[in-house]
Amino acid sequence: MTLFAASFACVYANPPTFAVESDDLLGSWEGCDGRIVTFTLEDDQYVGRYTELGGLGWFHFTENEIGYTATQAVDGEYVGQVSWRSTSGTQAWHSNTIQIEGDQYFDTGSDACSTEMIRTSESVRSR
Repeated sequence: MTLFAASFACVYANPPTFAVESDDLLGSWEGCDGRIVTFTLEDDQYVGRYTELGGLGWFHFTENEIGYTATQAVDGEYVGQVSWRSTSGTQAWHSNTIQIEGDQYFDTGSDACSTEMIRTSESVRSR
């Protein structure tokens, strides 16, 4: 019997060429399929909106739709929820923990193109 293991990783067409020393979630983050999630602080909650859909259009997401909510637990770590949707459009919210390390984003609740994202250059320029 032969077993094959496959590993999938996000490959970015234009990886970032800047370094950010901040663990702040605010700003825009790009997933491997071209989606961009922009986080803002509204009252005491971080809200992530899909400002570019990338592959999310297939799942009936819309631009500027809220896909994430979170609160800061400690520096560089945020806890909350992420929106999931089936191809038929059925929505569910899943628990999510986000970790920020400079210009890198990691989370525990998203799909393969959002569990690791990179800070966009536009996000850095606006700081």
